[in-house]
Amino acid sequence: MNRPAPEGISEVWHEYWRSHQGQIGSGAPDFLRQSLKRACGDLRGKLALEAGSGTGGLCLALAEEGASVCALDIVPQCLKGAASLRWRVAGDLFRLPFPQASFDVVFNSGVMEHFEPPDLERGLAEMVRVLRPGGRLVVIVPSARGRFYLQGKRRLEASGRWEYGNEYPVTTLAPFMTRLGLTGGSENLAGVRWQARFLDGWRRALAAALLRPFGENSRVGAALFGAYLLVSAWTKP
Repeated sequence: MNRPAPEGISEVWHEYWRSHQGQIGSGAPDFLRQSLKRACGDLRGKLALEAGSGTGGLCLALAEEGASVCALDIVPQCLKGAASLRWRVAGDLFRLPFPQASFDVVFNSGVMEHFEPPDLERGLAEMVRVLRPGGRLVVIVPSARGRFYLQGKRRLEASGRWEYGNEYPVTTLAPFMTRLGLTGGSENLAGVRWQARFLDGWRRALAAALLRPFGENSRVGAALFGAYLLVSAWTKP
């Protein structure tokens, strides 16, 4: 039997929900929505699961492309904010309440960075379990190459203003994905300009000025300054 989420994770997100009513997963920026859609591929007629949905903003983005989407979150109150989604499930990413090979697409954003190995790989394995052969797994996490994101994160942590619990940015998820038997992987950076939002005052202004010439998905901008997010997309054989 699969073990539940690591101790303390549920409490972190319940507390975050209490202090940020309705904001978890809502109002996803356009660059994130578009990056997710590209990574998922053709969504028409597909069955998709967001394992850690918040209020379902990204679920709605995939539904717009023709997918039937299930929103799952460990915080039941979040799902009340996803009233426009017909399929909502309160549940644990580490013990998904679905049979194996249930979905064509399984995805999440802003979830897996809260786990270190082996819990990270355990969570990914559970997502792979419910993915159908030929299906797509898309995981979006903060990138360890985001120069200004990392600077901002360190400053917020040092001043006690960091609100997101333990967060472990990564350079790549490829070693985990290949160990789980996934193939056809692609990894891209997104949110080149967005990372400036983690800074404040003159630091934010300077970072924003340096990043202004680049789009959120600019390869040149990512090569120079990194980006906020890593978009890791893989196929189950």
